[in-house]
Amino acid sequence: MTGFQILVTVTGGYKSTEVYIGCHTNKQGVWGMGHDIKDIRSTTRTHYEWDIETFDPATGDIEDHNHDDKCPGIPSDHDKRLVLVRDFYAVVVKGGKVIDADLTDRQWAYVKGGKLPELFDDTRIKVPLRFHKELRKLA
Repeated sequence: MTGFQILVTVTGGYKSTEVYIGCHTNKQGVWGMGHDIKDIRSTTRTHYEWDIETFDPATGDIEDHNHDDKCPGIPSDHDKRLVLVRDFYAVVVKGGKVIDADLTDRQWAYVKGGKLPELFDDTRIKVPLRFHKELRKLA
């Protein structure tokens, strides 16, 4: 049997479809054509994490990060500050499994005066209420 197979990816909006198109001949000279569709979805994911930044008070340069899924509390050291980080990912899912994820955007909400701001820095994106509550429990 001889033949060929072509992979075609059709994309529209947040959904792509992979189509394998094949053609073959057998000993009797009969040929056939078929396809196999594998569904691919593009979606987005948002991930939040707390970060205690260690910085140089003279320059403001960040020297170290300590990331945590739970709020660690407001640091007492004068060279540390607490920030909530929002990461936004473009994700490709195939067969229910993530096959690719790219960080596309990141925002920060710095705790000042023991409180989170209403919005992430330089955006109109609201800080979710659950993080305000989490911080208040530790204050």
